[in-house]
Amino acid sequence: MSDHMNCSTFDASVGELALELLSPTECDILMDHASTCHRCSAELDSLSAVADRLVTLAPEMEPPIGFESRAINAMIGPRGVGTLSPRMVLAAAVLMLVVALGGGLIGRASKSPDARVAALNDVGISSARSAKLIDASGTARGSALITSGAHTVMTIDLTSLPVGIYHCVLVGANGGRTDIATWPVGASGSGSWTLPITAELSRSAQVQIAEASGSVVAIGTVH
Repeated sequence: MSDHMNCSTFDASVGELALELLSPTECDILMDHASTCHRCSAELDSLSAVADRLVTLAPEMEPPIGFESRAINAMIGPRGVGTLSPRMVLAAAVLMLVVALGGGLIGRASKSPDARVAALNDVGISSARSAKLIDASGTARGSALITSGAHTVMTIDLTSLPVGIYHCVLVGANGGRTDIATWPVGASGSGSWTLPITAELSRSAQVQIAEASGSVVAIGTVH
């Protein structure tokens, strides 16, 4: 992060600031700007309040190392969805954390008239569906999240996979298959990606992760 800070640069990092993912130096740069900019100070206060409400969705467990940063980088990086607001990026990152930690709260939160619903509504998410990606031996290989609202977005987090190129395939209730994206996994065995999808694809029943050869390495049922 550059020492030169303006409102646009602040907006790009305020979600990470609200989730306390930045280094002390980065935090200081952002906070110094917010202290002299009423607009960005108000945005930080508002987003921090949203973050406080959203974290109630997450189980009290430690996330995988680097998970939140991977999720946020996926959503704001070159493969991300540039039109997402900082609030929606923050919400999607928190929801991905819920999925990664095995939380079944997403389905309940989207149906229950409580503070969790209000938190999602605050950031423009009207519904969220998720899937745990499991291989043939029952080992977790990642998670998938589909959020709908102002945008329909799918975020994939893959873990513990060999180096290679992987396809993400959505399977409809009628068995129809749609290969929506191809992503590389490097030496870390992990990666997160976000892309917009159609409303029709958001209703898919299953997510499959397949090798370049077509062999399926992980499957998740979308709930």
